[in-house]
Amino acid sequence: MTTVRAQFNASTLKASYTAGTSKQQAFDTEEKLAGDVCQWCDTDATPKYVTVTFTGLTTCPCNNFNGGSRKYTNVAENINNVIFHLLHSSFLPGGADNCIWGWNPFAHACGTQETWSIANCAGAPDDTVVMTNLLLRVGRIGVGQVGCIVDGYTGGFVCEIFDFDGVPTTLSGCINTTFDSENVTCVFLNGAYGGTCTIQEGWK
Repeated sequence: MTTVRAQFNASTLKASYTAGTSKQQAFDTEEKLAGDVCQWCDTDATPKYVTVTFTGLTTCPCNNFNGGSRKYTNVAENINNVIFHLLHSSFLPGGADNCIWGWNPFAHACGTQETWSIANCAGAPDDTVVMTNLLLRVGRIGVGQVGCIVDGYTGGFVCEIFDFDGVPTTLSGCINTTFDSENVTCVFLNGAYGGTCTIQEGWK
C-alpha cells in the first residue's frame, strides 16, 4: 500500500509530499497543534496531520457530449487504497481559525483523459492529458460538517475525482469521519465517481 506524506513550507506556501519513515510516523502519530487552532474543534484538539484514504472509486468510462466524447483511464486505480498524510494548513486565509488539511497540488499520478471530436471514443483520440498531480483538501466547514475535494491536475487542466460538502456518515473528535462522494454517477467532466472517504486524526 502506498503512503504519501505532506510537508508545508511557510516561507514559500508550498506543499511537498514524500514517503515518511517509521521513526517519523512514531513521532507524528499523536502530535497536536497548540491552542484552539480550528474553530470547529475543541481546544488543543486540532491534529497536526490527518490520514486520508479512499475506497470504491470507479473510473468514468467513455461519455458522449456535444457530439464528441471523453474517456478516463486509471483514475480510481491511482487513488483507491492509497494512504495520504495531510498537514494542517494554518497559513491559508482564516489564519488561526483555519480548519483545512492539504492545499497545493502535489506529485501523484491520477490517470489520463482522452478526448474525441466524434462519439463513442472511436479511433485514436484527438487529445490526451496525463494527470501528474493531485489536489487533495479536507476540512471542517461547520458544526457537524466536513468538506473534501479531490482533483486531478496538470497545468491549467483540472479533473474532479471526489467531492463532498455536508454532514458526514460519521463524525467524532475534530475530524475523524467517513462519508460517500456526492458524485454518484459519471459526468463527462469527472474522472471518477462513487467511493468513500475516511479521515483519521494523526499519522496512521
